[in-house]
Amino acid sequence: MKIVYQKKEIDSKLLPTFKELCKTPTIFLFYGQVGAGKTTLIRELCKSLFEIKDANSPTFAYVKKYDLTNSNYLSHFDLYRLKSKEDFLTLGLEEDLFDPKTFCFIEWPEVIESTMQYLELSKPIYTVKINHLARGRELLLEPFKSFILNK
Repeated sequence: MKIVYQKKEIDSKLLPTFKELCKTPTIFLFYGQVGAGKTTLIRELCKSLFEIKDANSPTFAYVKKYDLTNSNYLSHFDLYRLKSKEDFLTLGLEEDLFDPKTFCFIEWPEVIESTMQYLELSKPIYTVKINHLARGRELLLEPFKSFILNK
């Protein structure tokens, strides 16, 4: 699915799709260059979908976990500074991927991409690729398996 949007249109153009996909805990892998709008989109999704008003990127902590009102959790990962998938596993960051009650928003997933395709996870996984356009952003949303096959 491809959607072209501007920041002010996140609620109207993107929220309905994400709301539908977030009926149960799901993993989203956010791709895009620096400044593409990954953190901005995640912040807006946190606010609109989960009523989290203070969401920000956990760049130096790698992950920030939020308690949600329905006994679920949201883990927001920023893997920009990780050097390898081994670092991800050594830090124990994969635990939230397996937790059936945890939604995962992962920025800069390239470092764990090769591992993700072999994990047997019970949750759906989607890739969210954001490209900066002259007038707004282009979002490409697809199931992770399709993304890997088309690489």
